[in-house]
Amino acid sequence: MRFAHIADTHLGFRQYNLEEREQDFYDVFAEAVEKALEERVDAFIHSGDLFDTPQPPIKALLVFKNCIRRIRDAGVRFYAVLGDHDTPKRRGVPPQALFDVHVLGADGTLQHDIMRKGGEEVLVAGVSNLKGRKVQMLKEELKKFDPIASGYKNAVLVAHQAVRRFLPFEGAYELEEDALPQLATYYAFGHIHTRTTFNFGRGVLAYAGSTEITSRDEIQAWKMQGKGFFIVDVERGDVEVHNIDLDIRPQTSVRVGADSLEKVLEALTPQGKKPILHVFVETEKENRPLILSKLKKLVSGKVLYLHPIFIAKGVREEIKIRKGEKKDMIKQFLSELLKDENLVHLSMELYSLLAENDTNAAINRADEYFKNLTH
Repeated sequence: MRFAHIADTHLGFRQYNLEEREQDFYDVFAEAVEKALEERVDAFIHSGDLFDTPQPPIKALLVFKNCIRRIRDAGVRFYAVLGDHDTPKRRGVPPQALFDVHVLGADGTLQHDIMRKGGEEVLVAGVSNLKGRKVQMLKEELKKFDPIASGYKNAVLVAHQAVRRFLPFEGAYELEEDALPQLATYYAFGHIHTRTTFNFGRGVLAYAGSTEITSRDEIQAWKMQGKGFFIVDVERGDVEVHNIDLDIRPQTSVRVGADSLEKVLEALTPQGKKPILHVFVETEKENRPLILSKLKKLVSGKVLYLHPIFIAKGVREEIKIRKGEKKDMIKQFLSELLKDENLVHLSMELYSLLAENDTNAAINRADEYFKNLTH
């Protein structure tokens, strides 16, 4: 039995409020579907955050509609769990319901199905994202897995949760390793955007990672491990995991002095998609508008987006503690405070833009939101 393990596709995400960046996420998802079908998979397993929000834009729905039709026309199953981004609030209906997607554990309980092929049976069980006060419920549901899995040589657990090994900060993770079932041959996890695997229990625990770069913090991991998904072969308890890379838009980060701006050109690659360029500029009392003007002229036509960050000379680049995951704690707080998913989503977009010192994009996004309210 062969399946594709994919996660954190965030369809509808618009980094820096750029239409091109929203399209990038659609393009790599469609590419992943085609590559997986070329590998003759029997199923897709999506480990959450299929959409970036439970109320995705129409284009995100249309892209997924075309992709799921392509998958079904090939006779391939599609399993999913809900992530923290695409889980609706107040018992709402997730966007996946529009396409009759087999969502496991959408009600917070462990649910399972059996994949069969040529005499082989593979248990697929999962529970959608639970956090905060519901973590204890999550742990109780996970205890149901081993009694079911004991009857199968191959068993897959699907979840969208952070394990402490990868997010060892209080409040950032939901599960310790001792809370995980032991009898899965493959743990198809989502939420951590870095693609990684390690041996656990009688099998392999894997985070497929995000299919595109969602923040500057992911650049280094992407350069080392790529972005994409996994092709997984399971047979009689044996598991083989293969990396499949996707053609994402490159992003690079460079540090220069105000008197050596030309060095940014060394960080650019002339082929492929135009990159996103993050430039840390060391300054003291130099004229920042003049520096920015020079930077823009240097990279004009060579980058999709220039993100300048001014820092004082001699100051090390800020050290961030897993900003992508820290956002989840902020989002949880805002959800409890605002009680409105649209406002929470807007607040998180503004937080991301302002954290990157992108004031203009934040203003444009706020203007766009309030204009839509008046129509």
